[in-house]
Amino acid sequence: MENERIIKSERCILGEGENKITRAMLYEQGPVGSEILFMLKCHNIPVGSEVSFECPELGPQPPIVVQPTPVTGPDFSVGMHSYVPANFAGTIYYSVVPKGTLPPDAWMQMMAMFPAEMGA
Repeated sequence: MENERIIKSERCILGEGENKITRAMLYEQGPVGSEILFMLKCHNIPVGSEVSFECPELGPQPPIVVQPTPVTGPDFSVGMHSYVPANFAGTIYYSVVPKGTLPPDAWMQMMAMFPAEMGA
């Protein structure tokens, strides 16, 4: 991720005791459509927990959605590329279903970024 340019990012500290934790990030594309990389970065979420994200608003192709994905390590990321049309605005909901107790320093960060160009 060193050459990508982050255009929107939101990080949340996770509390324990919830069966499913969901947060929301407003995403606004602006006047020019573009290919965007959407990524959910996780830290200290227990292995076996499931993370996902989705944007219910129509427009991006493919739709912005990552189905529940098992966490396989302490620092885990999942993402997808989508073409987002000009002037699109929508809310991205990102979630974790924890397996076991979340440590006090567990967090998730939802990011939208321009993908790095080849050779950059």
